[in-house]
Amino acid sequence: MGVFHVSDVTEQEIFNLMVGREVLTTEKEPAKPGNILLSVQNLSFYAESNKAILDKLSFDLREEKS
Repeated sequence: MGVFHVSDVTEQEIFNLMVGREVLTTEKEPAKPGNILLSVQNLSFYAESNKAILDKLSFDLREEKS
């Protein structure tokens, strides 16, 4: 943890700081998203005190694609 200037740290150092340990590889295959099983748009939920617990949450749940 710490405060850094972007120009003073490498991408690898940022990964390590985010995870809290050395990340051995940062290379990934591009995502292959499956079909959408559930789509939620602008879901909001408020507590009895009228405090927003969820505020306009949107997401898609997709099937696993092998």
